[in-house]
Amino acid sequence: MLGHIALLFNAIVVRGRLPVRFLYSTIIPIPKGRNVNKSDSSNYRGIALSSVYGKLFDNIVLQHFSDVLLTGDLQFGFKAKHSTNHCTFVLKETLAYYTENLRTVAFWMPQRLLTESTTVNCSKDY
Repeated sequence: MLGHIALLFNAIVVRGRLPVRFLYSTIIPIPKGRNVNKSDSSNYRGIALSSVYGKLFDNIVLQHFSDVLLTGDLQFGFKAKHSTNHCTFVLKETLAYYTENLRTVAFWMPQRLLTESTTVNCSKDY
């Protein structure tokens, strides 16, 4: 079986294409806490279960090439010793500064990042 997996992974590297099934995930809702209202969808986070072969391929690539795979300074999530909390903090501090000093704040966010539940609290009582 390892020989077949090696052939598959070599074909992926040579052709530069992933099998479509590697891109499929099953999203499982996990409650955010033990004592949350389980009828409220905002009390869940989605966990994506991916293909075992896809995860294996990802780990092999990361193991062999992690020293040359670099991320930008503006990436916060999925990065060692970083958190999206840093990004949220920077956004809130920036909005607080401009709200206090200019009274008018405008910023751009890509449409793909906006959802119906996306809100930005621009009040001064963070």
